[in-house]
Amino acid sequence: MPPPVIMPLVRGELVGLVWVRPLRVGEDALTGIAELANIAAAAGADEVVLAWETHDVATACQLPVVGLAPCLNMVRATRDGHVLHQLIELGVMWQNLEFTRWHERFGKTDDDGPETDG
Repeated sequence: MPPPVIMPLVRGELVGLVWVRPLRVGEDALTGIAELANIAAAAGADEVVLAWETHDVATACQLPVVGLAPCLNMVRATRDGHVLHQLIELGVMWQNLEFTRWHERFGKTDDDGPETDG
């Protein structure tokens, strides 16, 4: 899996693609991953896309693995909010958590598209 990456965008245009620096397990990993935010700030980004693997980041940061693992996570974030997508190893299935949360609250109808898990 690739290391955590940030892609800052300004007015819809990609202005960078930066992977986290080499990390040591523990506090250094937490700091290094958090430092990716500096890239977006320096670029004046109004939108970012982030990607990371659940198990790799949890292990590097000495945190418990919570949720799906192995799982490639991708977040698109703007000032108005964010959407988390997860690519899990069950064949290769995308899971959009915003879609899932909607159905957990309001139920599924035939017009809603494919079922998702979790």
